[in-house]
Amino acid sequence: MRTNKSLLLLGAILVVMVLSAPAFSQEAVQPLVPGLTLEKVPGGFVVRNVVEGSLPHASGLLPGDFIKAVDFRPADTLSTQEVLDEISILPESHGSILLSIKRSNRNLLIRLKQPVTFEGQEAFLEADTSLRIHWQACEETWLDIRQKVASRTPIPKETFDMAFNTFMDSRNALASVEVPKVIPEKTRTTLLKARSHLTRAANLSLLAIRALEDDLSKGKTLTEATMIKNFPNDPNWDEDWILKFESLPGGFNSFYRQMLSEHGKGLALLMEAQQLMKEYR
Repeated sequence: MRTNKSLLLLGAILVVMVLSAPAFSQEAVQPLVPGLTLEKVPGGFVVRNVVEGSLPHASGLLPGDFIKAVDFRPADTLSTQEVLDEISILPESHGSILLSIKRSNRNLLIRLKQPVTFEGQEAFLEADTSLRIHWQACEETWLDIRQKVASRTPIPKETFDMAFNTFMDSRNALASVEVPKVIPEKTRTTLLKARSHLTRAANLSLLAIRALEDDLSKGKTLTEATMIKNFPNDPNWDEDWILKFESLPGGFNSFYRQMLSEHGKGLALLMEAQQLMKEYR
């Protein structure tokens, strides 16, 4: 009997101890990603621990840093879990998060991002170079055609056939350029779009060159005024030369304009992809 009373008394004491213990808030200190622990405090977060070699460490975050804002949003309006969700996807998405921090008496900006691996950089350079080289063949062919048309001499069928074959080879080569998944996701998506536009530009070149051959074979020519005005003695490639003509054959004009549009979009996307890679470094 005495033993039962002792057990009951011990149980009651344990219950009182548990109920009176201070509550622990998971919001206070919580590891966000491997290598980083934050503490939620009034006004933001304090970095309590950064493991060497982790993504936060590679990005320049240090213990003691006070995070005031996350991607320009006041940190005191965000929960630990919200920050956790955003940081945790960085290794997979290859995106970035801009942190506004206070370190000692200095206000700094730190961008958390997954470093691009050497393999990813090599893959990007290979894909970017391949797309540019394959399009260069189209560009050089159009330059040759431009010079022949400007000479106002008959263009043999063999010239059109060679141009057609060059455009076809370039189209097939552009379409087959591999864009590996080791390239950061956003950059890879941009490269894929560039490949699509340049492939369409090469395909439109096929249509444009046959339309030009057909129109010229029917005796359609450019006026003397147009020829003199729009064919300067400049050996450099000029994308706008065709857009100034008002007396060009209809089919060629239409296909060529579409080609220039696709070509311009493709090159703009290649430049955008290069800029994205610089931001990842």
